[in-house]
Amino acid sequence: MRILILFSLCALAVVCVADSSESNEIDDLLFLGRRDANSFMRQPRVPNHWGRRDRFKSPYEINREKCEELLPCERLSRQVGLKLAFGKYFSNRRQRPSGYGRSKPRRHRGRRNRRHHYRY
Repeated sequence: MRILILFSLCALAVVCVADSSESNEIDDLLFLGRRDANSFMRQPRVPNHWGRRDRFKSPYEINREKCEELLPCERLSRQVGLKLAFGKYFSNRRQRPSGYGRSKPRRHRGRRNRRHHYRY
């Protein structure tokens, strides 16, 4: 009876210690190669503020892309500039009927000279 118990314990130890293909699969999942590890672990870097420009577009660039999609706006932007063309096609405010002139009336340079005809 002792021999049978001893023999069964030895058989159980052999089964537990033996190398199987399943144990190799577990090892493969625990350790990653260098390329796989670098895909989700990034090296600490010195802050580079020039890289931010690539991620976020300036408002001018966003407006330019909007205007490029609309053919009349693109043509007008070549003639009068992007700011006025974008304002004409995408602005919510009421447009002036005078066109693309000055927003404020011009002040006359020689104001004193303009009033001289009112004098006696």
